[in-house]
Amino acid sequence: MRRALNLSAGSRLRLDVVAQRIELTPAPDTDAELLVVPGRRTVLRPTGKRSDAAALVRAERDTQAERALKRGG
Repeated sequence: MRRALNLSAGSRLRLDVVAQRIELTPAPDTDAELLVVPGRRTVLRPTGKRSDAAALVRAERDTQAERALKRGG
């Protein structure tokens, strides 16, 4: 599973219950930070560490979708 998900020892996973299933996905790197800059571009703040930018963007998109559902929109 580590190879399939490109995980290293000690990597964190996110657990979600979706439609009566449990989904495990790699948790985003907590040291990395996404920023929205002028022009509405999303960029990854440089930290000098390796990170999966696509996973961070997916996690941010999921977070925004959850917030929208809570607000009723």
